This record gives sequence, C-alpha cells and structure tokens, in this order.
Amino acid sequence: MYKLRVQPCVPALCLAFSLGVAPYSAIGATAAPDPAAHVAGPASQSPQYRRLRSALSDYREIEESGGWPVVPGGPALRRDMRDSRVPLLRQRLFVTRDLATAETDGFLFNARLTAAVRRAQRRHGLTADGIVGPRTLAALNVPVQYRVEQLRVNLERRRRMPVDFGSHYIFVNMADFTLKVVEGPRTVLTMKVVVGTPYRQTPLFSADMTYIDFNPFWNIPRRIAAEEIVPKVREDADYLERQGIRVLGSGPSQPGEIPSRDIDWHAAGGQSFPYRLRQDPGPLNPLGRVKFMFPNQFEVYLHDTPARGLFARDIRTFSHGCIRVEKPAALAAHLLPSLSMAEIDGIMDAGTRRVVRLSRPVPVHLAYLTAWVNKDGSVHFRRDVYDRDRALAGTLQQPAAHSD
Repeated sequence: MYKLRVQPCVPALCLAFSLGVAPYSAIGATAAPDPAAHVAGPASQSPQYRRLRSALSDYREIEESGGWPVVPGGPALRRDMRDSRVPLLRQRLFVTRDLATAETDGFLFNARLTAAVRRAQRRHGLTADGIVGPRTLAALNVPVQYRVEQLRVNLERRRRMPVDFGSHYIFVNMADFTLKVVEGPRTVLTMKVVVGTPYRQTPLFSADMTYIDFNPFWNIPRRIAAEEIVPKVREDADYLERQGIRVLGSGPSQPGEIPSRDIDWHAAGGQSFPYRLRQDPGPLNPLGRVKFMFPNQFEVYLHDTPARGLFARDIRTFSHGCIRVEKPAALAAHLLPSLSMAEIDGIMDAGTRRVVRLSRPVPVHLAYLTAWVNKDGSVHFRRDVYDRDRALAGTLQQPAAHSD
C-alpha cells in the first residue's frame, strides 16, 4: 500500500511549468518534460537541504535496525486508558524521538505518552489532540521504507530549489496546506490555505505579487462556466440573478451585458460557450473580499473565501486551482504597511472594488514538499495528495549508502 510505485506522469495532472517567472521545480508540471532533465539548483548548500539529508541518514539507520513496531487497530487510545497496545505505541514513538524515554508505565496511557502523541501528530499534519484514532494510527503505521523514500524524493526537490528565495517572500507548501511570509531569517506570518483538488491541481511556479484587488469581481473561467454554472441555469432560470452573476459578451459584436433570459441555455454549453460570466463583489462571491495578484499564465492567485469552515479540515484540497487563504486581512495589512488594520478592514467592508499596487513586488513561491525538517530538528511528513512523489521517484537512481 505504501510503496512508491513508479508510473508515467498523467498529462492532465502534470501542470505546465516552463514560465518566465523563475520556476524552481518541475515536479508535477503540466505537459512538462521529464523532471530529471531540469537543471538542478544549488540548494544542496542550504540548511533545509542539510537537515533533510541528516534525517534521511537517521531513517535509514532505523530501517537497517528493523524499523518500528506496528500498533494494532482497535478503539481510539487516549489519556488515562489502559490497553495492551500501549507498550507498542510507546516503542513506536520512542524510535522516532517523539517520546524521550523508553521507560514504561505498564498499559497506562499517561500524560507523557499523550504529549508524545501530540508531537507525532504535529509532525504528520494532524490535529494535535493526543488521541490515537484511525488517522493517527495510519500515520504511525506507515512503514519506515516508505518514509525513507519520501525523504529521498523531497531531498531531490530541495536540491532543485534555489538557496535564496529573496529577503521578503511568500512561500506556499501545497502538501502542507500552509502559507508563510518570510522576512530575512524569520517567518513573520503563517496561515492555513486551501489548494486545488487532485483533479484541478494547483501548479508549481514562482512569480511576483504586484497588486491587491479588494472586493473583486470573479471572472468565472470558461470551463467552470460551461461545466458547473450552465447546468444550474438550465434547472433554475433565476440562478444567475440570485448569485449576482452577469452575462457579458465575449467579442466586439457583444461588448456589454446580455440579459440572461435572452439566451438559449440548453444550446450554450460545452467548449463553444460564447459568453463570459462575471460575479459581482459580495458575500456570495467565492473570492471573498480580497485577492492577491501575482500575474502568471495559469491565472492562479491567492484569495479570501466565504467558506471558512474548510480551514478546520486537515486535508484542504477543495479549490479549482487558486489558493484560498485563512487570514486575508492580516496578509493585506502586512503587504500594505502604510495602511492600518482598521483601514484594511474599512476597505474590505465597503464592498466597493479597489485595486492597490504594492510599493515593491513580493516573490510568491508555490511548492510541493511532503517531507522536511524544521530548525528544531523535527521531521515532518505529509500525505502525497497529488500523487507526485512516485513520479519523481522514477527519475532517481537507487541510492548507495549515502546520497545527496
């Protein structure tokens, strides 16, 4: 189940990556050539690379020593329970240093073990509640061989990245569903994100953010209009009006707005959809009250969302490809330091579209890392939600005793 089997990259899922916007990775790129053909970057000199290489060495030692025990399934394990599986859980967490000591307390799930479970959950991107339910158990029982291969694949990803992302930049790790704003050596802002579904994956690239669009219109992509909106209009003639969506002409002969009831919606579908749909700013607009623009050929950007409940989920692959951000006002305030938070809130609450250019461009890097090591030495793993790891694994030679 966990073996990284090598298979050809599916063109529909491999997102285009040859941009004039400083691309730094080819993994998962649409209609991209063989990732192995891309020029490697100098990141083998970076601290992130060195930490990951050290972790790979540690996990190979664990593998050579027989790996870690499998904790059997059963009822969720939690503090103050007594269960025959607790000693195996304790051994499992000790092997990966989530538990500092192998001392036992019999079958009791004590406070020390609860804290260790929370550490392991944070390292695997799970809710850190200290309870060993099905998802935590599944993460702990992933074989060490799979984790070794995951570290190898992500070491290669790191090797292809540049050492220097800039002195001030935005970094999005899609596999972690997290955005970080970095200034100098410090991360100054962190937030959750929602990324594209496995069917409509968010691409990997770098580009400069140049302006912020408050209370934006949503120019609905033609594919979404034809596949999702038109069927709803066929069933409900008032759908567009209730949603604040206007129909616009797509050429010189139809420059303005077209009344929805003048259109034969049963004939207007598929690839030949001859109109543009635009949703007005407001509470129903899926872009929320602000979008952050870094022009690129994919038409991908960061934006607010009215669907706030999605940020409570561990796996956040729900968008059409753009990236929804948890704290849009905080991000806008950081990028526009001349405006106070109260002024930002006022602009967003006004409901009127307003475009504000940044005083200087800020690089945005969209990455896909399923394993990394933090400065504190904690080794983190994430699910390969886009199934990109095995595509890259197929380009790597089997390692010798040590591999860079």
